[in-house]
Amino acid sequence: LLALYCLGSVSKIYRNARQTNLNIFTQLHSFIAKHLLAVVGFRGLVGVWNGSVSSMPKLSKEALLDQLEDVFAEECNNDILHCTDIMRMVNVVFQHMDTDGSGEIGFREFVQACNGQESHELATLAHFFRPQKKKNLGRLFDSTHQKINS
Repeated sequence: LLALYCLGSVSKIYRNARQTNLNIFTQLHSFIAKHLLAVVGFRGLVGVWNGSVSSMPKLSKEALLDQLEDVFAEECNNDILHCTDIMRMVNVVFQHMDTDGSGEIGFREFVQACNGQESHELATLAHFFRPQKKKNLGRLFDSTHQKINS
């Protein structure tokens, strides 16, 4: 209750999240669109526009620092942020995004970070588009497969 009404703009975010309706069919469209944007974003960050995503180089901490220094250049120029603040930001973000602990951010790690709490494994998404021979209980309660096949 406190989080819903007593935290100002944070409460508004909590209330909106609480009132969100779940529609799997709509979520599929949204997820694919976000995934495509993440692909383009990652390609831009690593500077590789051709080839498969699995063959792309990974994002290093230094490359992420370069990108964030560019993004927050105006804030640094106006003394809102300092170099040490950007480095702290890089360390926090990098640690969260580098889920396999390799010291680099791979394509799938980046996509997962872009999709945040709405993240779904690609394999889960693929199951909606793969024909199923037998009916299961999930199909009884969810019309997503029916909409995809119509």
